[in-house]
Amino acid sequence: MLLSGDALFRQLVPWLLLFATLLFAAGPWLNRWLARRGVSIGPVSAACAEAVVALYGGYFGAGLGVLLLALLTVTGDDDLKRLNVVKNALATLATSIAVLIFAFGGAVAWGPAALVFLGATAGGVIGGRLARRVKPKFLRGAIVCLGLVLVWHYA
Repeated sequence: MLLSGDALFRQLVPWLLLFATLLFAAGPWLNRWLARRGVSIGPVSAACAEAVVALYGGYFGAGLGVLLLALLTVTGDDDLKRLNVVKNALATLATSIAVLIFAFGGAVAWGPAALVFLGATAGGVIGGRLARRVKPKFLRGAIVCLGLVLVWHYA
């Protein structure tokens, strides 16, 4: 964003979110389908895909969690609680690197950034605790609904 405009990216956001939401929703089915055919996503492919999602998250964070969960679901793990922890760690890393880049680029309004940081921290703590208590099937449904709401919001 520091080097380019964001008009095209803003147009792509709803489509990226829709793709991620549908991929996440179909993840378990897709994993079974790939397993029946003997196809697995290797660590190099997964790392490359995670790098692309991290770039997206650093550029525009909305829906980053849905994108990460979609990617992690397709890589073969089906324990949604464990994936949520990994998702939070990856999102924290991607966002932290982006914040440093923006900060050194002089593009951070520190007052609003502090409020966002506090909200994200509180949301992460509360969301992590709630996710451990929620049944995976309900959590998956809630994530899909949230993804669709984000698609609608950004469309």
